[in-house]
Formats: sequence, structure tokens, C-alpha cells
Amino acid sequence: MLRRMKWFVSILLSLSVGLLHAEMTFESPTLEAHLGLDDSFIIRDFSFSNTGDKPITIKKADAGCSCMSVELGKGKFTYAPGEKGILRAKFEVGNFQGNLEKTIFVWLEGDPAEQASSKAVLRIFIPSPFSLEPKTLKWKKGEPNETKIMEVKIDSPDSLQIISAKVSSQAFELKLITLEESKHYQIQVTPKSTELPSLGVIQIGSDSKIEKFKSLQGFAVITNS
Repeated sequence: MLRRMKWFVSILLSLSVGLLHAEMTFESPTLEAHLGLDDSFIIRDFSFSNTGDKPITIKKADAGCSCMSVELGKGKFTYAPGEKGILRAKFEVGNFQGNLEKTIFVWLEGDPAEQASSKAVLRIFIPSPFSLEPKTLKWKKGEPNETKIMEVKIDSPDSLQIISAKVSSQAFELKLITLEESKHYQIQVTPKSTELPSLGVIQIGSDSKIEKFKSLQGFAVITNS
């Protein structure tokens, strides 16, 4: 009888342990970062808490990109039930432009290597003082070799100017036109012939003091169809 009671108690204990669970919950799993023109990095803190009923240990947090590092507040990895913490993400802007979305995956102790149990998302908005429209000028093989236009517009508190424009392929001729200084320019591109497919890289230079805004890139393409 005593053996049966011990066996029954051990079963109950194992079941109760199995009901305990670990859970990491982010207060806001998605954050946004709007950068300034000359920002070189941005930092955002993701607040989280252990909403489970047993301690959690964070084994790894990874954004899968060398442009973003992740660290835990105060270097703390283990959290008791109900305890709060901070996951700090630092994004290095580099030459990135436009809108990006970076996902941070978090593995807790006991998670399988191929599946993180939690994730957080950082949406990043990186401005540019320039707009280029269209970014690619296209002609079809055999069609008239008419001139096509790429518009460059500037929206910046600084007095930026387009100072140069050239195309990498001798299959095209290029002309830079100033419509309004520091505001509006045109790149006029004319293929010498459209008999053969061709690709030209258009390099546009500016006098920006910020390195990544010193050049823009567009394309001129003659396609088979």
C-alpha cells in the first residue's frame, strides 16, 4: 500500500512539474525607429517580462545581420516569474536607405536550435534628401533611340547640389540639366543605337557632406523584349 502511495505521489509531482511553463512576453513586440539624415546608428529597447511560472534563461538573441547588435540590460540572462527585463537593439545605418524591417529571434534555455521561442521586430525608416524617378530608364531592342529622362529632386534643409552625372556604358549619351539649383535636376539619356542589348550604370554625384549621400545610382537598359 505504501509503495502504491509513493508511486501515486511521484506521478502527481511529475504532472505538476510538467504543467509549469516558461514564457517570455514583449511589452511591444514591434517598435519603430525614424532616423535623421545624419544619424549613423539608432538604439531601441524592447521591454519584456517572464509571464510564465518558472524561471527563464535567455540562451541567445540574434538579429541575423552584422548591422544590428543585441544585448540584455545589465548583462542579465535569467529572470524569475514576473520579473522584467530589457533587450537592447543597436542598428548601424551604414549605407542603408529606405525602409527596413529587422527581426530579433530569442532562444530560451531548452528551445530547439532550429526554433526560437520569441521574436521582436524593429521597423527602421531611413530618409534620403534625394528622390530619383524612374531609377531605371528602359528601351526595347529595335525601338527608336529616343531620349528618356530621369528626374532628380532634392528635399533637404542643407543647400545640396548635383555636381556630376556619367554613364558606365559607351552605348549611351548623357546630359545633366539643372532646372532649379539645389532643388530639381534632369538626367537626359539617349542610346546611340538600340540594335543590341546593353546596360549602363548611371552615377550621379552630389556635394553632400554626408558620405552615403555623395552619390546616387540609376540604370539605363536596352532589353531584348
